[in-house]
Amino acid sequence: PWFAVSTLLFPFLMWLVGIAVAVTSLNRLVLRHIRDLGRRMRGFATRRAVEVAGRIDDAPNEIQTINATFEAMADQLLRDEADLENAVYEREVLLKEVHHRVKNNLQLISSIVNMQVRQVSSPEAVTALRQFQDRVTSLASVHRALYQEPSLTKIRFDVLLGDLVAKVNAASAPAGAQPVQIDLDLDPVTLLPDQSGPLAMMTAEALSNAFKYGGPGRDGGFR
Repeated sequence: PWFAVSTLLFPFLMWLVGIAVAVTSLNRLVLRHIRDLGRRMRGFATRRAVEVAGRIDDAPNEIQTINATFEAMADQLLRDEADLENAVYEREVLLKEVHHRVKNNLQLISSIVNMQVRQVSSPEAVTALRQFQDRVTSLASVHRALYQEPSLTKIRFDVLLGDLVAKVNAASAPAGAQPVQIDLDLDPVTLLPDQSGPLAMMTAEALSNAFKYGGPGRDGGFR
């Protein structure tokens, strides 16, 4: 009986041994390298770090080709990202320099207009020059805000508005007189440069009209 049972179990045992050998070989030659490649791909995706494969020489040619393609692709992506970061940095530096120079030129124009105002005796001419100066000052404030902002795409308009009101108030004050005390209650507002420019000019125009047609009331406040 034991001989008959062993004869019947021998093919089953051989089948189990074959399965074990196949699984071991598959894990050693293929699955181990695929898991390692997947781990290195995830590391590159999260940390942008390219790890060199430890033992890839005993892997099949197809897996070695995939590994070489991944390492070349990762290296190319890192170089492209570095070039892109350098290009963005150079663009930001150039834009900041442009905004800085435009701001300086506009402030120079405002100073020249202010000198001209002192030499003009006609009230109409003084009013026209002051309005022009306020508009130039508003544009200079926008470019100064863009120069100081790190992103170059958005402006804290409440900060810009406070600075613009102070500059227009100081420029509109008569010679020897103190500027009007203006109380501001502004919420934090972030705008695009295309939105900030027209709003700054509108604010300067409104302040100019207020100083032109307004005056101190009975309570001492400006009306």
